[in-house]
Amino acid sequence: MINLHSSVDAQRKDSTAPVQDSSFKNAPQLPAKYLSQVKQKSMRTEQQVNKRTDKALSRLLKQEKKMKACLWKVDSVAAGNIFSKSIDSLGSLKAGLKNKVTGKLPLGGGGGYLDTLGNSLKFLEGKGELLGTSKGKLADATKNLESLQGKLQQADQIKAYIREHKKQLKEQLSQYTGFTKDLQKINKEAYYYGQQISEYKTLLKDKKKAEAK
Repeated sequence: MINLHSSVDAQRKDSTAPVQDSSFKNAPQLPAKYLSQVKQKSMRTEQQVNKRTDKALSRLLKQEKKMKACLWKVDSVAAGNIFSKSIDSLGSLKAGLKNKVTGKLPLGGGGGYLDTLGNSLKFLEGKGELLGTSKGKLADATKNLESLQGKLQQADQIKAYIREHKKQLKEQLSQYTGFTKDLQKINKEAYYYGQQISEYKTLLKDKKKAEAK
């Protein structure tokens, strides 16, 4: 397995030593491989986060449309007041997943391995002799890492919205019968979605697990 940091760490340790001609010629190849792996891992994790978020929002949308239809038969005004806005909000959140959301480097916030990657990229920005023709790859890797950070922040916001919304739904439907199982399904989806996002973030705090992913 290739260690994403081996080349960068080695160059950081030897940054004060004279650069030999042969190593200088080979140097651009090391960051290129490192940067390509950072880019690929960032893209893959972002896709996983996006896919899981889309799945959760789709399930919640389907569930709330079903609940709205059931309540409409009993109280159409309440059905509109309770569900119309939330269904629109869930739809907007789902549509927003198609947009790029970026964070900033260094990432900070206790991201562990994610922070380490960010710091490595910042280090390489000032090392033109290491990059050679790989400056474009550095820009791409940085862009993808920032995009991953943005998606994780977006997922946290969606998780918080779902958590508060399910509490609100429970209160609004307290005077109606027949929604216990529906609310349980929403609670279950909210729980498992929150757990999955937390697992992604925990994974990114562990260097060995993240590099093995």
